[in-house]
Amino acid sequence: MRFMTKKYRLVSLFVGATALVLVLMARLHEVKSSLTERDIMYLQKLNQEFSLSPLDENTSYEDEIDLIQKIQKATLKLTPRWEGIPFGMTREPEDVYQRAQGLCYDRSRLIEKWAKFNRFPVRHVGLYSTINHPALIALILDETNSHSITEVRTKKGWMVVDSNDPWLSLDRNGYPISLSQIKKNTKGPTLDWHPNYVSHMNHVYEQPFTYVYGLYSRHGRFYPPYNFIPDINWKEFLLTFVCS
Repeated sequence: MRFMTKKYRLVSLFVGATALVLVLMARLHEVKSSLTERDIMYLQKLNQEFSLSPLDENTSYEDEIDLIQKIQKATLKLTPRWEGIPFGMTREPEDVYQRAQGLCYDRSRLIEKWAKFNRFPVRHVGLYSTINHPALIALILDETNSHSITEVRTKKGWMVVDSNDPWLSLDRNGYPISLSQIKKNTKGPTLDWHPNYVSHMNHVYEQPFTYVYGLYSRHGRFYPPYNFIPDINWKEFLLTFVCS
């Protein structure tokens, strides 16, 4: 009996220590979505440069769309070089601004922090094509076509903001269409998209896909400490199981 009790305690200690290490590793590798002092300094500069003002209680829905569209177009203008910031280097607003380059995973970071600075609720999305493989397999394979995008909450609901093209997920009447609605649409009739944006729509939204909130990379080399552990914001990641 004493032997079993001792063995049980050792097993419990090992399990507890392992769990603690995993939690600490998860926290260490978590991608922070809060604005830093450097972010605020550069985002203030960008607001001034592009004549943008944060939301207030009198901002209309139409003004929200206008502001988001300006942030999106300004981000594209700031990154004329279609070349991603190399792995193992920071890709915050300051970096994107100074380098004048970026791909979807760099641009979406700027869009999200810039929108947040202007008082929009945002969430990061990693989107993965499931044309050739089921969702779980697609998430594992390196060759899976992927895209980093942003969802922004407006007064009329969540709206997708593309990071490579001036496209917003608005229907013909100007109402936002959430990513979950778009995903369901790939199995049904075509959505009635807004004519001002449909020509800029990435085909990835019209084909079967899966998505994960808060997943910035599967390889772990976009954000410190730059190793093989995926870059994730855990709070947003949990939304995947609630909002999908």
